[in-house]
Amino acid sequence: MAEIDWGDEDVLECLERTPLETFAEELMRLQRQEKDTREKISILKTRLAAHFPEEPGDFVDAFGDFTVTMKRSETWTWDTTKLNTLYASVPLPTYVKKKLSIDKRSFQALDNDEKGDLLPALTRSPGAPRFTITEISGEE
Repeated sequence: MAEIDWGDEDVLECLERTPLETFAEELMRLQRQEKDTREKISILKTRLAAHFPEEPGDFVDAFGDFTVTMKRSETWTWDTTKLNTLYASVPLPTYVKKKLSIDKRSFQALDNDEKGDLLPALTRSPGAPRFTITEISGEE
């Protein structure tokens, strides 16, 4: 066992601090580290996503020893101004919410004529990508 140098400033500082101060300092250090890690993860996800199509779906590719699977959902946004115009003089159908948005499943269940009237108010955009990284096992 190594001897403690009681003249060492770090040791003296540690002895003068309460456990709560030590816990608080360690928590603060870990929170900073977590923030940095989240930022790095975000950058890496953005770089990986750039390799795949910017459209909804599941995409798989192999890079060296890894298989990367990216899943991207689709986000729907309704133009409330256009919906207000469409339903200004008629009662709202059951599939249109009072805040003038339309449930995706309800919209998909409509006939093509009803969908055609609503499509100008719909914006579909790709959602955030989700990744699964799998290490490829070497054949033995």
